[in-house]
Amino acid sequence: MPWLLLLSILCGIDSSNPSEGILNGLTVLTTAPPAYAPRLHCHLINAGAKVVPCPTIETLALCSDQDISELKQAVNDIQSYNYVAFTSRRGIQALFQHDQRGVLKEAFSKQTPCVIALGADAEALVANHGVEPGSVLVPETPTPQGIVDLLKQKHYQAQETTKIRVLCPVPKVVGLTEPSVVPSFLRALQDAKFEAVRLSAYETRWIHPGLLTDIAIDKLKKGQVDVIAISSTAEVEGLQRLLAATNVGVKVVAHGTVTAKGAKSLGLRVDGISTDSSSFAGMVHAIAKCLGRQ
Repeated sequence: MPWLLLLSILCGIDSSNPSEGILNGLTVLTTAPPAYAPRLHCHLINAGAKVVPCPTIETLALCSDQDISELKQAVNDIQSYNYVAFTSRRGIQALFQHDQRGVLKEAFSKQTPCVIALGADAEALVANHGVEPGSVLVPETPTPQGIVDLLKQKHYQAQETTKIRVLCPVPKVVGLTEPSVVPSFLRALQDAKFEAVRLSAYETRWIHPGLLTDIAIDKLKKGQVDVIAISSTAEVEGLQRLLAATNVGVKVVAHGTVTAKGAKSLGLRVDGISTDSSSFAGMVHAIAKCLGRQ
């Protein structure tokens, strides 16, 4: 496919990369949405894998006028929150896209409110949106629960007279079962006595079958795929819809423990888990270990 060839050229080959060649000869089917699949594909290609893209979900801008209005209002009222907790890079992009007055960069750099991001998403806030280095709080564990733990630690001995408000830009799931990760995150914040404010920042939808998915599923059914790489629970449901089955027939590696838990809850066997969910680099080593390359 021309675009996949272009991606491999753009990724380049880093001879100093210790993962280079570790996946030589392997075919990896990915289910990540087009919005962030290229980041995963670059890691896989640089490790020598052949990538078969099979996006089972897509992340889109909000559709309804009410959702868009609420998003813009949240941006304009950003200083009424004590924290903004991002659980995805797509949520970051959505907020900045609706920042008509340019208030976010200044607010986050001054930590009014404090901004929290997971793993490599914190670097993206600095590199892509100009937030001051050092202004972004990064949980030790790059998961939504890691955000909760960080906030509990910061406010363990505090005697606030008003409730700490945490804005949570999360996806609005359309046409799929909402994975438990977001409701569990919001509930954990509330249980810790924080005021968790849910904000629909973008939409997650199932991708209906098309040429790309047809080719990928055909390769899978013909035994031409060595492993499937999944990066979210919603992708699993999307894949199961495409296959009309729970069993995918090959080994599955999940990006992080949260994704693995969600996949298992949908009846999917998970054979490997990336222990580094802060970036997609960990997926290369998880796949290599799962297939006996390490």
